[in-house]
Amino acid sequence: LRKSVMQVLNQRDRTNVWINGLAGVGKTSIAFTIAEELKTAKRLAATFFFSHKHVQKTGYIIPTIAYQLAIAFPRIRQDIVAAIENDVSLLSPGKSHADQMQELVIKPLQTLRFREEPYIIIIDALDECLSSEEAERLV
Repeated sequence: LRKSVMQVLNQRDRTNVWINGLAGVGKTSIAFTIAEELKTAKRLAATFFFSHKHVQKTGYIIPTIAYQLAIAFPRIRQDIVAAIENDVSLLSPGKSHADQMQELVIKPLQTLRFREEPYIIIIDALDECLSSEEAERLV
């Protein structure tokens, strides 16, 4: 399964991969293993692993990813900071995920030119922490 997922992640025309299965079958272990492999290959842009203990923290997913992107890609750090300075509510858990994603992730990343191999953002257990509709919109 790990090899199959990595093959899909290497395809530039694929933008989303969703691993699903029953609770406890090892999806998180697979995601973590793939994240480690991508980190070693310098292809991991960001991760967010949900915890059942901290479900109420789901509003921090996009700001956390933006923070990791600012570290991974220093050239966009100032774009992310400027977006926050222009709208401090972007860091608020009450701000819509769509607005956060657009201003903190998509716009800054559009300024980068990426190498041949795609970078990856891994979000684990999204479907367990958000409603189906929220998870679908975020993806």
